[in-house]
Amino acid sequence: MRSDQERQFIAMMNANLELEVRQAITDGTIQRCGTKGKENGKDGAYVIHNARVPFGYGWNWANGKSCRWQADSDEPMPQKEIREQEKALAEIKKEREKGYDRASLQAQRLIDNASTMVDDHHYMFGKGVIGAGPLRVDSTTCSSPSTALITE
Repeated sequence: MRSDQERQFIAMMNANLELEVRQAITDGTIQRCGTKGKENGKDGAYVIHNARVPFGYGWNWANGKSCRWQADSDEPMPQKEIREQEKALAEIKKEREKGYDRASLQAQRLIDNASTMVDDHHYMFGKGVIGAGPLRVDSTTCSSPSTALITE
């Protein structure tokens, strides 16, 4: 990838998605990066495929924005490369969906294993919450059961 294309990619990701990409890694793997206000965080990510006409994708999980990118080129991209690009993006989407499914299953397990909390529980009583409806507490992931409330 040419340096002008790398600068183009970085400028677009930083401006459009509010990512903090300092140096673009172009090996086709997802790279985590910071976002505006959390420059050293990992709330953003991008991937660049270094094809004849480089292309990539970026995400900012903090603000929910995402976008596709393709380097400027005077030549039209051949159909084969377009198919390869679409295949790569479909794989990224598939991996993201797997992550969502894993998170959903983990959340459901937490809810299923949480015990019902009653109004006279010390946490509820201390907060002055009476008759809040069905609440559950998960004591398996916290040091104190009073720190993890799950509403149904």
